[in-house]
Amino acid sequence: MHTTSTRQRDTKQRQAIRNALERAGRPLGPKEILDYACRDVPRLGIATVYRNVKSMLARDEIEEVEIPGQISRYQIPSDGARHLFIDEEKDQVHVIEPDLSQLRLGLPGKYRTRRVQVICYGAVHDGAPAASGRSRKSSGRRARASRSGVG
Repeated sequence: MHTTSTRQRDTKQRQAIRNALERAGRPLGPKEILDYACRDVPRLGIATVYRNVKSMLARDEIEEVEIPGQISRYQIPSDGARHLFIDEEKDQVHVIEPDLSQLRLGLPGKYRTRRVQVICYGAVHDGAPAASGRSRKSSGRRARASRSGVG
């Protein structure tokens, strides 16, 4: 009987994680998964999220989204390439659909592209000065580049 109850709890937990990823509609990190999934299973813990994510990955129920220099995030599997926008201030990842019809990479020699994944970094622009030093610095670089005719 204990096994049955554990199996049912695991099913509820796994479903809560799946629901979290579906509701968010974007790749989520483990802490974000926990925050969303607690709506369905309030006493869910982070260790349980990690355990279920590992199991769900092994069963191809979810897929990992790896971004250099960032924690892994997870999403419901999708067909085709996933292009991403990373909100650096909120530390969130969003799936985007850029128009790549005019993309020219200028590859050297006889190299050919096998696949392309676009990853854009930025933050919500509300017209107000940026709150963090990092954002102000990058905004300043963009402004200098624009004035000098670059970018």
